Amino acid sequence: MRYGYVVDFANIKDNFDATNQAYLHELNRFNNPEETGDIGGKNLIESVIEDPQALLNGVYKARQVLFNFDLNNAEIFSTQISSIDDKDHLIEIRKSLLSIREAFNIARTFGDDELKTQMEQLNIEKLPVMLSEVEHAISNINQKEAFSTSDETRHIINEAMLDIEFKFRLKGTPEEMKIATGAEQELKEKWQRTIQAFTTNIDQDDPTYITLREAFMQRFREHGFIIDDLADYDSEAKALDDIYEKLLVLKKQNNALRTKYNGDVKFVRVHKRIKEENASRHQEGKSDIVAPYDEQIVIFLSNIKNSIDDKVYDKSDILKKDAYFEKTVMTQITSSLNKLNFSTDHNDRLFIQRQISRQYMNQYNDTYAAV
Repeated sequence: MRYGYVVDFANIKDNFDATNQAYLHELNRFNNPEETGDIGGKNLIESVIEDPQALLNGVYKARQVLFNFDLNNAEIFSTQISSIDDKDHLIEIRKSLLSIREAFNIARTFGDDELKTQMEQLNIEKLPVMLSEVEHAISNINQKEAFSTSDETRHIINEAMLDIEFKFRLKGTPEEMKIATGAEQELKEKWQRTIQAFTTNIDQDDPTYITLREAFMQRFREHGFIIDDLADYDSEAKALDDIYEKLLVLKKQNNALRTKYNGDVKFVRVHKRIKEENASRHQEGKSDIVAPYDEQIVIFLSNIKNSIDDKVYDKSDILKKDAYFEKTVMTQITSSLNKLNFSTDHNDRLFIQRQISRQYMNQYNDTYAAV
């Protein structure tokens, strides 16, 4: 009896075709001006095998864009790039650098000795470093643009802000440069802890929080993220420390109130909205909603919270029916008011109802939106 293996040539061919197609796609990505620039306008292999001069011309064209830059000194190049505020210009520079990089990669792979020799004469030794500098400059401009966007996007931006970096362009004595090395990491840590303090705050409708956020956004919209000397560093570090300390105070206040509601952030927010409304009414000589004192507000809202939580726990789909849930909330508000002998008019009860309903619905939507 003879034994052997059955070879699935069909699958081998399919795998080969798929791999080969992916490889060719990656190679010809080089010919996509949107991604890497136009280095000749012809098919990749034709440019190298049939008309290598087209590849060379593409490199010359790309280098023309870079003519006013020092391509032999990465430090000088970095200084030149840092002075550019026009993002379109930076994108054009990036496109040229990418074109040159791709041209050299292709020449090394497919070119003959003559082409390789000619290309070597056009080599930019520090090209990866220079490309990184341009990318960083574009990123800095993107960061400034992000700070200029509308209020609707600021919560989204906050999540991305952790990755923002300051660019240090310090020049000085060796001792100053040594200090700058540690300062860069320290400033990054101060930035990240401040961003985290913003993003983890449990009540982002708090007027104090909004004021801090707007001051923070305005400062870095104006100052940007470039550090030219140690005085700049000290100024930015102090600004971050000041904002962070104020956010910590706000956090402590929120946490203290949170314990009154057994950790339920929904009623922390409702409590604060009532207090804010009362403060506004005091200025107009009007009476308080519910009561003037925090302890009385806690008792009132805790009664409502316990009743609503029991109903939601027994029948969670109650939150799917907005009108029914709002009616349920109003019933509990009236019941708690009567129980404590508090008197409010219909508009006051509607104000409280809107605040409570909003918190429950937001929590429900945040929990089940992705399901």
